[in-house]
Amino acid sequence: MPMPEDDSAPVGTIEPDAEADPMPSLILDIEQHRVSYKGATVDLQPTPLKFLTLLARKPGKVVTKREIYDSIWGLNDACDNPIYEHQITDTKSTLVKALGRLAGNGHGIQPKEVRGLIKTKPTVGYWLDLPGEMVRVCE
Repeated sequence: MPMPEDDSAPVGTIEPDAEADPMPSLILDIEQHRVSYKGATVDLQPTPLKFLTLLARKPGKVVTKREIYDSIWGLNDACDNPIYEHQITDTKSTLVKALGRLAGNGHGIQPKEVRGLIKTKPTVGYWLDLPGEMVRVCE
């Protein structure tokens, strides 16, 4: 994997799959805990990866907080608890920060573009703002 010239976090590329057309903008490699956006890659911690995977499996559709709590923490009845509300907000923030490392590493990705990938529907949940054909989840 090539190292960036400025000694920042390692950034590499994921090669396009010859059979997949078009090349997805966002590729999640669950096994490697890695996400690629427009060819730049970054490693994710398990919880932010689970959060992004939930959104990537339903691109453009709102994933409710209840679904997120149940899938990540197994706490189906916790969505009204402020402690868990804070936990999900922190996880989203950690994810957006990690995705932000994709910007400015020679791939033409702007920080604002990366921050805009995950949208919030207040009091309901979150969604990935990409069309389904631009997202691939590799198990």
